[in-house]
Amino acid sequence: MRTRALWTAGVALACTISMMGGPARAQTPAPADTTQFCSLPKGAAGMACFYSDGDRFSVADLLADGLRVGVIWELHGGPQDGRTGECQDADGADNGNTWCDYDFPEGSAHAVEFVTVARDGANGEPQAHGDPIVAYVSGR
Repeated sequence: MRTRALWTAGVALACTISMMGGPARAQTPAPADTTQFCSLPKGAAGMACFYSDGDRFSVADLLADGLRVGVIWELHGGPQDGRTGECQDADGADNGNTWCDYDFPEGSAHAVEFVTVARDGANGEPQAHGDPIVAYVSGR
């Protein structure tokens, strides 16, 4: 029970920190009716968030290691089931988020699964990756 409480507090803290940003990190505020789903920062993989309002991802490279950070996503449910894509932050570490906008079909059955990866170049093999996250296109 104590471990779960500590883990939950860590997740809340990580999400709060990612939303607050820092002096060098420009943040675009999310509308009040937006549901935000974020990965936790993990090693060289940086972090990514999905925002249900506008169907957009933010990706942040958090480590100056020469790798670019991306979020690989796959849509689940509906006529576009299996649609995939990637949004990459290729302009260096700790200089703000890269934003990518998509148009996903709305509805409670539509989910997008995403994972944060670090790779050498646009098409290099992933060097590190975070844990998969499932987000709902229409929020929750």
